[in-house]
Amino acid sequence: MPFMKKALRELMRREGLSLRSFAKKLTDFAEQENLGNFVKYAAVCHWGTGRNSPRMRELDALYIYAQVKGHDDLVFYEPPANSSRKV
Repeated sequence: MPFMKKALRELMRREGLSLRSFAKKLTDFAEQENLGNFVKYAAVCHWGTGRNSPRMRELDALYIYAQVKGHDDLVFYEPPANSSRKV
């Protein structure tokens, strides 16, 4: 399933953050919330540029961050065509 970079950009827009600022904020959030120290600044920057996509545990941290900040309407992965579930 493809990562929806547009959703990441929308989250950053809503938060008023640049890609670098968001990467730092998400990295700090993951550490503070004991989500692990696997969310790396460079990786988040690569998601924003489309160089690569988050792994599942990184995606979990991204979803948790979005929900905590009140942006639970954002979907970061395109669901399969035959699925009606939110990913």
